[in-house]
Amino acid sequence: MIEFWRWIRQLWVIQEPVAFWVKANPEACIKAVEQAARPSVQRLHLREVFTNGRRYDLTTDRRGFTLNTSSITGWRARQRTTAACTLHVRLDSPTDDPDQTTLTLTPRLRPFAVVRSLWLPILMGYIINSNPWPPIITITILVCMFALAWGGLRLSASVDAAEMTYFIQK
Repeated sequence: MIEFWRWIRQLWVIQEPVAFWVKANPEACIKAVEQAARPSVQRLHLREVFTNGRRYDLTTDRRGFTLNTSSITGWRARQRTTAACTLHVRLDSPTDDPDQTTLTLTPRLRPFAVVRSLWLPILMGYIINSNPWPPIITITILVCMFALAWGGLRLSASVDAAEMTYFIQK
């Protein structure tokens, strides 16, 4: 039973946690990320992390911070995409060196993104299930629709996670 819950928890994890070591205290790390999250002319060396109108939303908590990202959609200039994943960053400072900080980055799927990506296959499942088709065709179509929706969600979340990890590296 424990393995089942571990498998369910792994569905939300996009990639394995990544760790960075920084020669600064945790407060300085949070302040640097907060400052870098806002585009500015003074920080032109970070312009590649803001391509396609990408913006970063930072929320701090007692153990670190949470990072979300969004970008401009290609078809509507005033509308922004929603984040498919959230990057949880935990800041740990060893007791022997307070100016050394370990940043542990763990990207996870957002529950609202899962609901947003699976509503169409669920709706189509009700429509397809009401047709008088053979059960094997119905099941094949439903499995393909859910697999494509889940694959698209995971791909979008992994791109967001890679962009946020790159932002933290810069």
